Amino acid sequence: MIRYLKFLLQFIVLCIALNLLFDIAGLLIFKKQIEMKTIIIPIIMSIWTLYILGYKRFSKTS
Repeated sequence: MIRYLKFLLQFIVLCIALNLLFDIAGLLIFKKQIEMKTIIIPIIMSIWTLYILGYKRFSKTS
């Protein structure tokens, strides 16, 4: 149970950090919001989730 709570906490922190990063980078570099943020962030989050779950699954059995 603790493992899943840690995973959930990492997921939430990464999501907030990515949103802030895209907002700050958009304002500093492009002087406007990045519209593709709504597509890019879920792709990054899903790749990260699949990597973490796959890594934990295989590391537990070996």
